[in-house]
Amino acid sequence: LKGEGLQVLAVNVDDNPEQVVPGIVSKLQLSFPVFTDVEGILSKTFDLVAIPYSVVADRKQKIVWAESGERDWASDKVISEIQKLLKEKP
Repeated sequence: LKGEGLQVLAVNVDDNPEQVVPGIVSKLQLSFPVFTDVEGILSKTFDLVAIPYSVVADRKQKIVWAESGERDWASDKVISEIQKLLKEKP
């Protein structure tokens, strides 16, 4: 959905991201930015207690989903929900 305006960002919360991130990016062939949160600022902000933790914001940067656990991002339901968000005006 990149062509429709979807932007994906990842945040790594490992203590030693320089040892983990390059290998994961290479192995999974990630094409989106991966940031690090070594100091735990985002983890504290979102009260992170489990990973994966996903946050989805709309075009106005309002958080519409924030949840821990796995999600099937390729499911028809999720894709439909994201497409609705992408059609909204900023």
